[in-house]
Amino acid sequence: MTDSERQYLLLIGAYRDNEVSHTHPLMMSLEKIQKADAVVNNIVLSPLQLPDVEALIGDTLNDTERSQSLAELLFHKTAGNPFFLTQLLKTLNQEDFLTYEFQSGVWHWDIQDIQAIGITDLNVVELTARNICKLSPETQKVLKLAACIGNTFNLEVLAIVNEASSLTTAAQLWPALQAGLILPLSQDYTPLLSLSG
Repeated sequence: MTDSERQYLLLIGAYRDNEVSHTHPLMMSLEKIQKADAVVNNIVLSPLQLPDVEALIGDTLNDTERSQSLAELLFHKTAGNPFFLTQLLKTLNQEDFLTYEFQSGVWHWDIQDIQAIGITDLNVVELTARNICKLSPETQKVLKLAACIGNTFNLEVLAIVNEASSLTTAAQLWPALQAGLILPLSQDYTPLLSLSG
């Protein structure tokens, strides 16, 4: 990173600024790199704006005109939070308020039905908790154990805490992974999940 002769190296990283302090190894590394006169650019991501949400919903539903009122509703309920927006869309689809008709290739929804169900009145924590409650007791248990480990965990440690094999723990974790409630940081889980799924 500090070698001035290397002109064609681009590294892109992402972190949540509210989760790293000035003494965090990442911040200390970035400071060393900057002191060596290497170029470091910071891009601060802000919430999505209404035109962004309209474009995202329009592209997702393949209908920019008809989806505009839905995009406006989702924008106002999520304040442009991309994670909340994704979770809300998944929930609407899972609960059949947003359905895809394969024969015509068209998405269907009723804005009044969506407003009436109250899902859009939940905040991101309430919606996530609601979605976790829909998972099996085994998956909820393993998620609680994972949360006790921290915001990142590996399957081996989780299996030990879960007092089960890695294969069993992976199978219990799979529904949470499919629901987008947890994200893999590596591909190490792939062989186990293909066996468990």
